[in-house]
Amino acid sequence: ASISLALDTNGYPHIAYYDAANDDLKYAYATTPNQPPQITSFTANPTSGYAPLTVTFNCSATDPDGSISAYKWDYDGDGQIDQTTTSGQTSYTYRTAGTYRATCTVVDNDGAETTSQQVTITVNSPNQPPQIISFTAEPTSGEAPLTVSFTCEASDPDGYMTEYKWDFDGDGW
Repeated sequence: ASISLALDTNGYPHIAYYDAANDDLKYAYATTPNQPPQITSFTANPTSGYAPLTVTFNCSATDPDGSISAYKWDYDGDGQIDQTTTSGQTSYTYRTAGTYRATCTVVDNDGAETTSQQVTITVNSPNQPPQIISFTAEPTSGEAPLTVSFTCEASDPDGYMTEYKWDFDGDGW
């Protein structure tokens, strides 16, 4: 029995051997395993803001031995695919405050997958208005000209007070 290793006319390796039982020359071709896609960039914009926050994701990828067939998006980092697209760009709206770690998994035409590094998205609660705790005027009546002292006590549930605006004549300004 004789076995030889050679390249065919297209440059692919093969093994040739003689099958004496069937008086036949056989060829066995070596196949190259599927190469996974390569992610060249994964970005999100913006990466922080107030809820509801709409974020645009861009995932760029190449496949050394084929083509990209799908992009699988995990917007919240729970390991579950939230959306599958054929495009490397998508948007998602975060409606709840929190910190999320989004990923993109790229799938090639032969089923190989590559997952991106995480991108952190920080969603803050919407700005809450200050709360008036008390508002007093002293005196509340008297003869003109009347000097009145006003006192306002307020708190800000998600920050601090930066100014007080007073409207003494009721015109809104």
